[in-house]
This record gives sequence, structure tokens and C-alpha cells, in this order.
Amino acid sequence: MSASSGVRAPAPGGPAGDLLAGLFDPPVEAAAAPPQAHLADLAAGERALVAKAVESRQREFAQGRLLARSLLARLGVAGSPLLRDDDRVPRWPAGSVGSISHTQGLCGVAVARTDEVEAVGLDLELATPLRPELRARVCTPAERGWLEGLAAAEAGRYGKAFFSVKECVYKACFPRLRERWGFQDLEVELDLPTGGFVAVPREGGLAGQRLAGRIAARGRWWLSALTLRTAQPRGSPLRP
Repeated sequence: MSASSGVRAPAPGGPAGDLLAGLFDPPVEAAAAPPQAHLADLAAGERALVAKAVESRQREFAQGRLLARSLLARLGVAGSPLLRDDDRVPRWPAGSVGSISHTQGLCGVAVARTDEVEAVGLDLELATPLRPELRARVCTPAERGWLEGLAAAEAGRYGKAFFSVKECVYKACFPRLRERWGFQDLEVELDLPTGGFVAVPREGGLAGQRLAGRIAARGRWWLSALTLRTAQPRGSPLRP
């Protein structure tokens, strides 16, 4: 793997636009937008979930819910208030799955129907460098060894890429498996020339499976995406 080709570190600026284009294949629907929505745009049950939050958090939450509603409509899924369970996981309408992510200046959502996709994961991260003291917590020894081959500035940026991928995979897998993984429970390989990644869980029901997704550096952000197809015939609980 070489950080000098393929995916390049994010540059400052850049509108939300079509940032998620190409990260998911049909039948997944995905979109991103700046957090400009208001709580007044939501159902009462949704508003109650963040009524005591600061305004910036309320805008992020509202934008995510509005994007989700629009994308679900594209799939022909009837809209309803998107609430959450005791683990703070969104309760997607019957027949659908989804993932919501937000970071500074950007919200993103991906959704799909469960007859085609068992889980989706989406993570958006501001591409500021991952601080050196956090790398030991986030990155496995093999991942840190790869980062040590880069210049200091690149190591920080790609350290954040590892962070984003692990968040993405966890968001895809936790709602289905309800297994709590730490950062060290996932081993990630970045394939920079193709903009792909492979994540291998070390623990739990998916231990040893290779979960293949995509990562892109666009605007000010790292964007990570994972689609787990509905197994046909049904075997393991999730299948890339």
C-alpha cells in the first residue's frame, strides 16, 4: 500500500454536493447535506429526542432525519417518525435499514431495503490528523506499523482514515449483532489505489470474516461506506 497514489488526503473547502457518489452501489440510497434543518421540521417524537441538546446538535439531528425520510421515500418505504431504541440505534421502518453520520459541517445518510441489504454503515469524519497519543488506542500494531512508513503529516491524516473505517463497520454491524467492539477488535487494510478497505473483526459472530467497503477523501472529510448484502441462502448473520 502506498499513500503517494490513489486516495489523496482531503483538501480544505468543498461543498457537500454529491459527496457520497460512488461509495454505495444500488440498491443503497445515500445523500449528504450541511446541517441546515430545524427541529420544527420534525415529528414531535423526534423533536423530543434532542429537545435539551445544543442548537448545533439539534440541526445535525434534524438534517439527518430529513435526509433519511427523503431517501426512504425513494425506496417506496412509508415514512414515520425515526425514533431510537435503548442503545440509541435508530428504529428504521419495517423492511429497511440505514445509517446516519454527522461531523462538522456535514450530515450523511444511507438506506436500503432489507430484502436486498442486511446492513449499511456510513461514517463521516473531519480530516484533521489523528493525534499521535490516540493512534495506540485506535490502531492495531499492524496499522501503526503501516502509518510509521508515512511522513508525519500523512500519518496523522491516514490515522483518521482508520478511525473512520472502524466507526463505519461498527455502525453497520452493531444494530444486527449487538456486540460492542473496541477499536482493537477490528484489523483494517486500506487499499489506497482503489479507494477500498477490508476490515476483519477479531471477536464475536463475524470473527475472521473480511468485510469489504469503500473510503474516499472529498472536500474536508473522510467518507467511509460498507454494504452487507442479505445472504442468499441465509447463512451467517451478515455477509459482504
